[in-house]
Amino acid sequence: MQYLFTRTGNSIKITTTTGKLVKQTNAPVWIEERAGYIAICSTTGREFKIRPDQISRINGSIPPNTIDAIISRLMQLYNSANTTAVFRCVSQSGINPMAVSVPSAILGTIIAINTTDTLLYLKIYNTNTIDNIISGVPVMTLPIPAAEGGNGFVLPVSNGIYFDQGICFTITGGAADNDQTAIAAGNVILNLFYQP
Repeated sequence: MQYLFTRTGNSIKITTTTGKLVKQTNAPVWIEERAGYIAICSTTGREFKIRPDQISRINGSIPPNTIDAIISRLMQLYNSANTTAVFRCVSQSGINPMAVSVPSAILGTIIAINTTDTLLYLKIYNTNTIDNIISGVPVMTLPIPAAEGGNGFVLPVSNGIYFDQGICFTITGGAADNDQTAIAAGNVILNLFYQP
């Protein structure tokens, strides 16, 4: 289903591309980003859920107010839904705390190569700063297979995983959430595909 967004005065109207009214509100509204979709919420307690790929087109002039902030963010989400970026990393000595995308992103395919014969661990966090990952709990802990001469994995994520805060990671020698076993420079080659 595709939707048409029209701003008229202080209201927002959502219709299907065939003209059927889906939602209209004159109440103050705001946007909340959730896992895989956004919600348009109003003070009446109702909300409308929509994915970025469901936005057909948006009409209305753009003076600075809450409605237009929502429309602007919908457009950003729509445009980013069709854009894939790549984050490439060759590990340095340490646990490699790095930020891929802040504040939010959809994580897609992960390619991790371990150049050693020792099992290593990629830990991915939903956070907007690398300062939080040392004591934080990862969303995912992915063992990177080891073998003499190198090994690794390709993990395609068909619909993506939504990180509302941001995508950060570490690479360590142990699986425990609080492990800080350093790896050596060049031990891991990592490519993360994501939609900002």
